[in-house]
Amino acid sequence: MKKTILFILLATLCLFFQVAAQDKLTINSLKIGDQVPNLGINGIINYPAQTAKISDFKNKLVILDFMNTYCSSCIEALPRLDSLQRQYVGKIQIFIVIDEPLTRVRSFLKNNPIAKNIKLPVIVGDKTLIRLFPHQYVSHEAWINNGTVRAITTAQYVQSKNIEEILKQDAVNWELKSDFAFDYHAPILVTNEQHVPEQILSSGLFFSALTGHLKGVATRHTYEVDSLKRLVKIHYINFSIVDLYLATLPDQKDFPVRHVQIRAEHPENFIFRNNNTGYRDLWNNQHTWCYEGVFPIDFSEQEIKRKIQTDLDFYLHLNNRFETVRTKVLQLVKDSTHSSLAKQPFKIRQNGKELLNFITVSDLLKKLNHDFVNRPADSDLSPDEVINVDIVATDLMNKSDLNETLKAYHLTFKSVEKDVRMFVLSATKSRVQITLNHSIYESK
Repeated sequence: MKKTILFILLATLCLFFQVAAQDKLTINSLKIGDQVPNLGINGIINYPAQTAKISDFKNKLVILDFMNTYCSSCIEALPRLDSLQRQYVGKIQIFIVIDEPLTRVRSFLKNNPIAKNIKLPVIVGDKTLIRLFPHQYVSHEAWINNGTVRAITTAQYVQSKNIEEILKQDAVNWELKSDFAFDYHAPILVTNEQHVPEQILSSGLFFSALTGHLKGVATRHTYEVDSLKRLVKIHYINFSIVDLYLATLPDQKDFPVRHVQIRAEHPENFIFRNNNTGYRDLWNNQHTWCYEGVFPIDFSEQEIKRKIQTDLDFYLHLNNRFETVRTKVLQLVKDSTHSSLAKQPFKIRQNGKELLNFITVSDLLKKLNHDFVNRPADSDLSPDEVINVDIVATDLMNKSDLNETLKAYHLTFKSVEKDVRMFVLSATKSRVQITLNHSIYESK
């Protein structure tokens, strides 16, 4: 009995000293091409063991998916990651990495309608991995092949063709996801006050500027009032051209993207569409912009927005306006053979796919006009009419798939031509090339 107690005590002390020694190591962040130190990975659930080492997966591609339980896009990606793990069983190992309390993670895995069906192993609260692969935004993917860091990407890259590529040729040349802490309240452009006369500084220094994409920084809008200096400071960080204009429309809240008409040679450069080819981060690097303005405190918010729009027109050689345009529209109508809408039981998921629930006509039209389909969506039905429809998210991309789902609710979308109030952006010069940090368009 005494020997047993002694062995347990010694084993516990060995584990304690091993963890303590690991904590004392200088752990530097890793970059592409670095060897991953063979440190212990702790706090694994949904896995045969609670600990592991990178060397345990010498002949496998390891993908670390850093996420949190508050990130909706991270959660939506889980079924895809789970499917890829099953598809490449024996060739890859995907770990979900969550730096949150164990009790919260267990509750999330048990109760979240998507996460509770996922069988991927989850690493909880491992600070070493966070230090090896630091990041500001999730999802954050670290690709490790044969013990070497081969890529650090967004979750969009975790797909079959890229797994095949890295398994085949090991080294890859993908866009690096590089995050850093950014002070959104600090100015983008700094004034050299030594060259500005005191009387100008004391009376107020006002300006506006447009710059290219800030890499490694998330999209953000700030609006600050400095009552001491009597200034209003505004930032729009990494916005697409369309989003910049929509954010500054006076007296317009949540204007639908599908009611924007772009009259330029490359409209795909003005806003990222769900059907755009390529990766979102690459598109952002080339086609998003930053605006900074400092204005007198006496200006109203609407006056400032109008000023920003004037600046955008000037810098980008565009003309913005509202027009009534005759255009093709998806018109939501009731099936003429039924006087009332059918009610179906609400479900969260269907065959492993995400389902979206829309309570009213307005809910459905708003989603379609902002994120899906390629034309405006409208209806003569009352916006507040309850329809309570469940639609697989991917079906919103296609009219035929959408109508197939809506049959059960005695609803359908028909293509019609209507006069629609559109926000129009058109190029103003015979041939324009904007090249601050990147090109946005050419118009002939």
